[in-house]
Amino acid sequence: MGLINQRDRLCLVQLSDGLGEEHLVQFLPGQFNAPNLCKLLADPKRVKLFHFGRFDIAILQHYLGVTTAPIYCTK
Repeated sequence: MGLINQRDRLCLVQLSDGLGEEHLVQFLPGQFNAPNLCKLLADPKRVKLFHFGRFDIAILQHYLGVTTAPIYCTK
């Protein structure tokens, strides 16, 4: 929706395994319960790849309460 985390809510998370399998997780307003996604984002055995991930990681922390790690950012 934008890039202001106090104003713009989390709407969609797009995931890929890097082998051609993609998944979309859509969030309705006020409904941010995604336990499987949170487990994946916090899994220390999986590196999460972002491009300029600072905003994305902050939004995930704000709305899902998850610390995404470890990460690799291409920016």
